[in-house]
Amino acid sequence: MDIKMKSIAFNLTDDEASTSSIDLTYQSFGTGEDVGNNMNCNVRLTSKDLTEEGQTLDDLSRKQADAIGRSVAAKWFAVVDIPVTSGATE
Repeated sequence: MDIKMKSIAFNLTDDEASTSSIDLTYQSFGTGEDVGNNMNCNVRLTSKDLTEEGQTLDDLSRKQADAIGRSVAAKWFAVVDIPVTSGATE
């Protein structure tokens, strides 16, 4: 499945002095054997997601933010027991 980053938004502190978080949106639509299998994912990066000493959200390029965002999302999707939230009842 080809997952594309569709948008990125830098959220600023109230005084606009620095970036408080970065919102990333990912999307994929299945093709071939995966038709009908679609994925939408929103990731909000905060300073807790940074791995390099002294790095800030203001230091990140789009490509760096994308790499961190994909890593965060991959951890979520690696969970085996994802609860069903469709509202369906048994």
